Amino acid sequence: MRLLGLLHPRGDATRVAYVAAEGARASQEAVDLAIAYAPTRRAAAACAAVVATDGIVVALGPGRSAAGARRLLSAQGLRVDAVFGIRRSSGQALGLLPLDAHALAHAATTYGAAPPALVALVRRALNERTLALVASAVPRVAVVARHADAPPLLAWLDSGHRAPATHAIILGSWRGPRGSAVIDLAPTREHPRLIAKITFGAEGAARATAEAQTLQRLGRGAEAAGARVPTVIRLALAGERPVIVEDAVPGTPANQVLRLQPARLRELLHGIATWLERWGLATRTPRQDAAILLDESLSLGPPFDRDLARRVRGQLHHVRLPLVATHGDLTAANVLVAGRGAIGVVDWQTARVHGLPIGDLAYATVDAVRIAGRYPTVVAAYDACFGRSTGHGQLVGCLHRSLAAALGLSPAETWAALCASWLEHAANEASTADGRAERPFLEIARRAVGSGIPPALAG
Repeated sequence: MRLLGLLHPRGDATRVAYVAAEGARASQEAVDLAIAYAPTRRAAAACAAVVATDGIVVALGPGRSAAGARRLLSAQGLRVDAVFGIRRSSGQALGLLPLDAHALAHAATTYGAAPPALVALVRRALNERTLALVASAVPRVAVVARHADAPPLLAWLDSGHRAPATHAIILGSWRGPRGSAVIDLAPTREHPRLIAKITFGAEGAARATAEAQTLQRLGRGAEAAGARVPTVIRLALAGERPVIVEDAVPGTPANQVLRLQPARLRELLHGIATWLERWGLATRTPRQDAAILLDESLSLGPPFDRDLARRVRGQLHHVRLPLVATHGDLTAANVLVAGRGAIGVVDWQTARVHGLPIGDLAYATVDAVRIAGRYPTVVAAYDACFGRSTGHGQLVGCLHRSLAAALGLSPAETWAALCASWLEHAANEASTADGRAERPFLEIARRAVGSGIPPALAG
């Protein structure tokens, strides 16, 4: 529901009615968002009766019901603005994709790594009839309508688009209540592509402001080191939620590239390592007490394994490390691959001006190896990178030893920095996961601490 609420002209649906097939509804007052769980005549009438003049109606159902839902909502005097395919995981909506020729072509190019010639062919083939066929094949869709005189969907974004919702790909987050959503507004002839990042949670405003300030502070140096990064255009509001509006970094997410072309793993990791080395050298500080920095990081999250934290802190006792600027979440999804080996880096929410060295490279390496090597879990990918017997040891070791040497770190210092970095990821994991969720980074931190210096770092 959170993603659907972003479509509201104000960007936030605080009053919601859920309407069953027979037309019963949970609210008698005017609502911002009326959701019909089955596209029936009674449900459409009930939604039209209860939705506020500036509210929106959403009919949910299988793709084959989309055409019928459009007719039923239109019969109630509502204007159907868009039909979205819904990407779901574990019962949660994680993405909304407009079933529109322009948006689908943009998604295929940006997220599917499709060749431009194929995208052009698909774009020509998509018309009203073929789009209806596409919709009918989608497992779950949302048909979104409003009163004819109401403001358009996504009016809060103030993008200048006449129909922004038909071009807006909305991506959710796995981070739960403290997560975020990203709206990717496809470019048109009149308007450039825009990215809007909405931050949820009680501390959303503070986190969004901090992210924008950190990106503005680190962005120029990160670009000078060789990676494209977003430029903050403005801060906005979706309802009361803070929004960072950025320009779009060109490229295809590396996770999509590696799924289709796993042989590009070495090329990608070399590009990331080269960038991190240049950025690290440009932002390196004099050596400082690493234990103090770790204490500051752990104090921001809930306690999760005091014994492990004590052991890592013991390893850092009297260890002084140079600190460097860090991204903090360098997954393959946050690295964009452009032409001629160029990379872009997005999602700077966890970036730090002064962070532990080496951790970004290890985090990026494990995630990329997980995808390219088809490993079932992050822990399995970690073992493949840093375990005693690994097919990736030569590549992993070469990259990490090279970066460590450039920053002046010994194998023991590199290992201590990595143990602390994995512990920071475990702490972040503990702050976002519920009690039932698996905690792979906690397991990785335990393995790193218990294994001693791995062969990949010892040389």
